[in-house]
Amino acid sequence: GDGGRIFTESSPQSRMLAALASLLVGGSTAYLPLAPAVRVCTHQRPAVASPTRAASAAMGVLDQVSEAIRGGGEQASDSKSDPKTAAFTAANDRTVMAYTERVARINDLEDEIEALEDEALAAKTAEFRKRLAAGETEEELLEEAFAVVREAAWRTLDLRHYDVQLVGAMALNDGKLAQMGTGEGKTLVATGAVYLNALSGKGAMVVTVNDYLARRDAEGMGQVYAFLGLSVGLVQSGSDTAARREAYSSDVTYVTNSELGFDYLRDNLAVTAEEVVLRRELNYCVVDEGDSVLIDEARVPLIISGKTDAPVDKFGAASKLAAVLERGIHYDVFEKEQTVSLTDKGTRDCEKALAVGDLYEPTNPWASYVSNALKAKELFVKERSYLVQGGEAVIIDEFSGRVMEGRRWGDGLHQAVEAKEGLTVQPETEVVASVTYQSLFRRFRKLSSMSGTALSEAEEFATIYGLDVVDVPPVLPSLRSDIPDSVFKTTRGKSNAALAELLSLRRSGRPILVGTTSVEASQVFSDKLTELGVKHEVLSAAPEAAQREAEVVAQAGREGSVTISTNMAGRGTDILLGGNPAFMARLYLRTAFAAAAGLSGVTPPRDGFFPRAVSEEAEAAVGRAAARFAQSRAAAAADEQSLRSALECMDEIEEQISGFQLAFFLDYDGTLTPIVENPSEAKLSEEARSVVRALSYRFPTAIVSGRARATAQGLMQLDGLYYAGSHGFDILGPDGSNYKMAESFRPSLEEAKVKLEEQLAHIAGALVEDNNFSVSAHYRMVAEEEREAVNEAVERIVAEMPMLRRTYGKMVYELRPSAEWDKGKAVEWLIENWIKRSCELPVFPIYIGDDVTDEDAFRVMGGLGGFGIIVSDFPRLITDTAASYALRSPLEVLHLLDHFAFSSPSAPPSERISALVAGGSAAESESEASPFVERRTPAERYSER
Repeated sequence: GDGGRIFTESSPQSRMLAALASLLVGGSTAYLPLAPAVRVCTHQRPAVASPTRAASAAMGVLDQVSEAIRGGGEQASDSKSDPKTAAFTAANDRTVMAYTERVARINDLEDEIEALEDEALAAKTAEFRKRLAAGETEEELLEEAFAVVREAAWRTLDLRHYDVQLVGAMALNDGKLAQMGTGEGKTLVATGAVYLNALSGKGAMVVTVNDYLARRDAEGMGQVYAFLGLSVGLVQSGSDTAARREAYSSDVTYVTNSELGFDYLRDNLAVTAEEVVLRRELNYCVVDEGDSVLIDEARVPLIISGKTDAPVDKFGAASKLAAVLERGIHYDVFEKEQTVSLTDKGTRDCEKALAVGDLYEPTNPWASYVSNALKAKELFVKERSYLVQGGEAVIIDEFSGRVMEGRRWGDGLHQAVEAKEGLTVQPETEVVASVTYQSLFRRFRKLSSMSGTALSEAEEFATIYGLDVVDVPPVLPSLRSDIPDSVFKTTRGKSNAALAELLSLRRSGRPILVGTTSVEASQVFSDKLTELGVKHEVLSAAPEAAQREAEVVAQAGREGSVTISTNMAGRGTDILLGGNPAFMARLYLRTAFAAAAGLSGVTPPRDGFFPRAVSEEAEAAVGRAAARFAQSRAAAAADEQSLRSALECMDEIEEQISGFQLAFFLDYDGTLTPIVENPSEAKLSEEARSVVRALSYRFPTAIVSGRARATAQGLMQLDGLYYAGSHGFDILGPDGSNYKMAESFRPSLEEAKVKLEEQLAHIAGALVEDNNFSVSAHYRMVAEEEREAVNEAVERIVAEMPMLRRTYGKMVYELRPSAEWDKGKAVEWLIENWIKRSCELPVFPIYIGDDVTDEDAFRVMGGLGGFGIIVSDFPRLITDTAASYALRSPLEVLHLLDHFAFSSPSAPPSERISALVAGGSAAESESEASPFVERRTPAERYSER
């Protein structure tokens, strides 16, 4: 605006021209170095042409401009960087200069690396690993490896490492802490060092401060590693043990500091190898936001605690006593030290009130209970130190203002707070395992870190972690004005000066962010602004504020806005100058849809949030969409009510099956496991595998499958299960006998397979599979524009061979015999010919499937006196179904199978299923114990899931 021009074009030439123009005209043209939007991570090579030599060369122009500005080697530092001694500055300059010399050699390799095709570039990883195995060191590979990573990032993300970013990557590779200013691209910097240190196969970790950043970086930077053939793992707070183990075994792992710490503690408490998730050796680690993780959060150790049998009734009595004690008479409060101390009078009065001779009597101690009750009364304030949610006292992090789910204060303090609030007092805990971040991160063979503000704690980093700080120069000199800190004698003076500055800036319309060190300080500042009539927003842990956090942060850059918050680091939401229009649109739609459907839990924006009215045309379109949404939800609700859950109807089911021999039929493809890239390679989780083994030990059980035939048959052969092909052409019994409906179809299928292979040979990604009694053409990996060619090839073959028919699956076409046969007939044949012959009691069949293709089996179940259960979280799939009951998720399937596989028939049905769903131990009642499955309660099996 105001005659200035802003360049945001995405082409590298435009970006470079904008940068040059900005320098030449002295700033009248503003260059915004905005990275293009990162593509959604598919972990596949993007189907785009490699960048041209000219485009890549243009990306290097800014490096040359930056070098010229710095005067041919003189390093520029962020204005906030103020090294304490000249010795540090000299050493830092020497380090950066040495790295810069290596960058020049990396640049010399750029033309050679750029000329490689994608496959040849990706093959460099295998080459590097062979050279490492042959005796070369990572240091000898560094320059070529960094050139490869730079090119891979350009091809996958349209991002090219600047020279100074390679300098930062070298610092990380040398086990140092790279200080780089905000916006200098630390996330991209890490890729070079992480790739190089992951080549050994021993793993490399990137540790971030929250789940959002870990996921964002794994999806973004993970594309670079996947392009080069490395595996990428992500650990999130909800990840189960198997997922964690797989993530940590990947070449590159993204994880938060707390998840890593607690996984380390749990590994040290593990009693079997199956419970361990981390590698035996911790190889290499890059800690993002090192000042926050390694200094701020490292003050408190990570602790895993267990419950004790200490009495809880004393907490209530102590809380009542503390309520009547008077400050200054019975006790003194020391807020800075966060302690309280009873006076002599207070001690005497407490002993009299409690009818004890001594508060400190070892056999009947009361002193700690009274002390904690007084701390809860004076030092731990509701809505500031903790919140009451769902009948529990939840801690608020004093630094970030966030609710800390699952955390509790120790030494009886949390119980004292619960007693103060009249909540149910939970049993006291004791420390089972603990570790400090200092101890944890020093266990890595090589540790490095990144931060925007590390020099002030340089001595601590060097002393505690052995991390030397390297001040990496910015790609261009900063144009930001950094005002020196002002130090005041009193808090009142500091606050008054801050208020005066805020009011001055606000008059000019500039958005203002006020950062505080605690939730309490935020509230004090907010109260002062309220007194002055200044409209503002406060980010805090209060439920009503937490629901609007994204809204507040997204609009903190709007004109004249004032936002108060505690530590903003790691919140994962960008503050855009002028506001965030995309967020406004999402919020507008979400609010309209929630209102139309009558949904609760969606907080509407405050009055005046939207800067202008929506046009009548747009408002009408939103209204129509919201109405359709409301109708679909109403229909879905009606559909869900039409079919009851099998878990909810267990009493009824138990009555139906009484006196029968149960027989289970499980649709392998969808009910028990998701289909992976190649459906023939579908894998059953160990949890489900164990349950099916135990189930087959007690009851006749059949796996019904088509595309996952090989895997299902393998399970059958291990555990003695029956197997029924989904088309009924392949039925196997536990004795190895085999029923085949029509051998005459094999020649036609073999001919069709040969024709398909010939016609699809030129289509990359097409896969032809012989399923023995069908032929499949998979097109999941085929480019979008070539999928029609697969369809046409299948159509031609069906036209030539009328004895075959085409069916559709999940990203697959199948050629099957034209004979009328279905899953239901296969199941019926199995019952009549095998299962009934081996059972003394009448057979009650139960079929569990997840698709409309299972409807024939559901209908057969009804005719045989059994029932079907459909598994779906999509109500439209269970409309007018022949199934008798429904389950909403694979986990509910496991709950149901668990019930029949492990529960004792002697227990009342309602008790057994309610205990199972609640995670109780009713399933632990002894029945016919499976020889395959370790005896554990459902709570133990599913707690980590």
